[in-house]
Amino acid sequence: MRNCFTLAKQLYPDNEQACTLEQDSGFCKGIYVMWYFDKTEKKCLKFFYGGCSGNGNRFGMKNKCYRRCSPFLQGKAVEGNHDGDEGVDIGLVLGTVVGCVAVIVLIMTVTFFLQKKKKEKSQRKGKESTQLNIELNSK
Repeated sequence: MRNCFTLAKQLYPDNEQACTLEQDSGFCKGIYVMWYFDKTEKKCLKFFYGGCSGNGNRFGMKNKCYRRCSPFLQGKAVEGNHDGDEGVDIGLVLGTVVGCVAVIVLIMTVTFFLQKKKKEKSQRKGKESTQLNIELNSK
C-alpha cells in the first residue's frame, strides 16, 4: 500500500505516531469491531470499522492498541490487564444461542402442526370413503 498511495506514510505510520491520528471508520459499510487509541482519554476504545480506508489508528485487539500506544500513556495507570483481547461479547453469544433455540422450536412447531393437519385430512378421507361405501351398498 505504501508504494501505491502517496499519503500512506501519513495515514499508516509504522510507529506510535499512528496513535495520534483521529479514529476513522472508513467509508465502507462493513461492521468490524476494532480498537483505536483516544489521545484525549489516553486509552484504547472500541469502534466499528467499515472495512476499507481509515488510518493506522486501528487495531484488531485491545492489547495491540495499548502495546503500540503505550508511550502516550505518560505514567497513567493502564486500566486492567491487556495481555489478551477483550474476548467474545457474552451478549452476542447469548443472543445467538437463544436465536438458534427459537428457530429450532419454531421448526418443530410447524412440523408438528403440518403432521397434525395431514393426519386429520387422512382421517376425513377415510370417513368419507366409508360413508360412500355405505351409500353404495344401501342402493
